[in-house]
Amino acid sequence: MLKTITTFHCFLSGKSRLLAGLFAILGVLTVVGIGLYWAMSHHPGESSVFYHKSNSILRLIVWTWFFVAILCTVQGFMKESLVVRVWKSFNWLKNTSLLFKINLIASTVALIASMYFSTGTLSPYANTVNFPPQYPLVEPKCHYLFNGDYHHFSALFFLLDGKPKNCWGYSVVQRRILYNCLAYPFMKLFEHDLGGIITNALLTLFAFWSFAFFAHRTIGKTAALAGMWLLALYPGITYYSGQPFLYAIIVPGCLWLYMLLWKLNSCMTLKNVCAISLVAGLLFTGYDFMPVFGPAILMILFFKKKYSFIPVAIVGMLLCTFVWWALLHFVFGGVFSSENSAIYKNIAMSYLHPAAFSGLLALAPGLPKILCANFVFSCFLFLPMFFLVALIIVKKQLILQETCLILVCLGIMLINNCSPSIDYKWHMQGTWAARIYQPIFVVFLFYALRAYEATITKKPYRLKGWLLTAALGATILGNGIIALGPLCNDPFSISSTMYWRFYKHSPPDTMKMNLAKYGRRPWGFCR
Repeated sequence: MLKTITTFHCFLSGKSRLLAGLFAILGVLTVVGIGLYWAMSHHPGESSVFYHKSNSILRLIVWTWFFVAILCTVQGFMKESLVVRVWKSFNWLKNTSLLFKINLIASTVALIASMYFSTGTLSPYANTVNFPPQYPLVEPKCHYLFNGDYHHFSALFFLLDGKPKNCWGYSVVQRRILYNCLAYPFMKLFEHDLGGIITNALLTLFAFWSFAFFAHRTIGKTAALAGMWLLALYPGITYYSGQPFLYAIIVPGCLWLYMLLWKLNSCMTLKNVCAISLVAGLLFTGYDFMPVFGPAILMILFFKKKYSFIPVAIVGMLLCTFVWWALLHFVFGGVFSSENSAIYKNIAMSYLHPAAFSGLLALAPGLPKILCANFVFSCFLFLPMFFLVALIIVKKQLILQETCLILVCLGIMLINNCSPSIDYKWHMQGTWAARIYQPIFVVFLFYALRAYEATITKKPYRLKGWLLTAALGATILGNGIIALGPLCNDPFSISSTMYWRFYKHSPPDTMKMNLAKYGRRPWGFCR
């Protein structure tokens, strides 16, 4: 008997032991779920309270299945246990310098503060919209502000919560389910709005720490220190983090997808391509990352001459989207496409109307200005300027994933802005929605950090190092002024101007007007 136990223990070593433990948990949860389902189906006359609680527990069990399935998939492609990897990361952090630890703690506090002071009436995505009397939406209890798309995003919670289709079937973002899958337990525990804000904080913090460790290991300690402060006050985070919406996954998703591109460029085995494409495909269900990062993955494989891996990557990237489409269509009875996703189809179809190309000549003179404005204001001016300064001073060559992402974003801008003028409800021409090009910020961020690390650590580049340090300080200060501007009533109108140029969905002075009307109150301060 002892020999059998010892043999079984040896077999369940490393990642096998973790997988066995996860499946054991799933087994217990499954038994509990079957018992609850039997109780609910055989006692229909029980109180509605019992039914509601049982239904909630069942859905939390399904969420646990989802979470554990992700862990098992990731674990299956790793050489060692996830527990061992986490423990090694903890030991690595313990052995880092005191300066890195202090900056990690301080920048984390700054990040939390900037996110918190972007909630309530201070949320830029809400207080920069003004279409009275409907928008912005005013929360009846504490008079917090929400963007007009609130009902489209909250509908996904009702979908997962088992509500009737009339509670969520109108949503135009049913295809983007990952955020609400992650947020579901927090929304159940703390209600929808607060649970979403807690999810935003956890997602952003996890992405922030993983970015700090990644930058330290792949670029260098100096770059990691600079990157933490650039990201802690980045307005692209504060613009969305105060709303319980899936847009909060944009910055974390872009950071993780860039790390996947880095890994793909450095290690291109079949197993690695499978793992990266599957994880990327999972992130694609959180937001429309696929048009940007999908082609970038395929371009890297093409330039590396790994042609046989391209079909594998395509299948891996589409798998999660296909699974969710099937569930949405056959199980929930929802609609994957909508007028929101039809934008891509309309732009493509517009090129099939030759008569409409006559308007392209009129657009051509203003095209360079449109491209520059979108590149600059999609990342709130200061980070793109830091990138340009680093590019001019250091002249460091772009690496493959950076080149691919720039080419893809440039191609998307050209396709959108050269689209013939067909009369559709939504179009992507001009500079009114620079925010759709926000994923390019990862190129600006990582290139600037690589250039800064290469310059500041070498004495022959001392003068260039001082110039880059000054540019870094100006970028951090500029980002901070934008991010914390609403809290200070935006004295120089920098925040309202930059947020307006990021997304022109109302007049430029809307933020100032809403701050004066509704006050400056983060979450927790009721009127």
